[in-house]
Amino acid sequence: MKTIIAVTIFGILTCAYATDGDNCVGEKAMADFDAAQFFNGSWYLAHEAKTKPTVCQKFSTNETEGFANIVESGYDKFKEFTKFQCEGGKKNEEQYSFNCSSYECGSDNINFKVDFTFISADYNNFVLVCRSITIGAGPKEDKFIVLERTKDEHVTDAKDIC
Repeated sequence: MKTIIAVTIFGILTCAYATDGDNCVGEKAMADFDAAQFFNGSWYLAHEAKTKPTVCQKFSTNETEGFANIVESGYDKFKEFTKFQCEGGKKNEEQYSFNCSSYECGSDNINFKVDFTFISADYNNFVLVCRSITIGAGPKEDKFIVLERTKDEHVTDAKDIC
């Protein structure tokens, strides 16, 4: 039943927030976003527009007096583990901004900037986010992502890996 409700909500949100492309600049953030509820605990990537080969991504979050910390970790389809540490906080009324670095043994760290615009949230189940990533002087890449509090039971590879 939860799956049917989540799929229905996601379908409605997809239609309601459909755009010509992924572009966070024009997106209106939810008015009553509660940072304390979001930046508490773990979130799992449930859906990402233009899906990459990621099997499982886990976001561990916390917030202390307006300063937030996010650890994103996961495995790609080749079962290679990646981990990113992000620190930042509220950028303006609509966005949270983070400076991130990768932490992988034996390789150069990758530094990048991430902006989150929170579109819709049910803090116990899901959140719809427009995520903007800029790596170095490269172009900004905007994507809509859906995060869930629990792992997707239907993705057996993710369950085995995470």
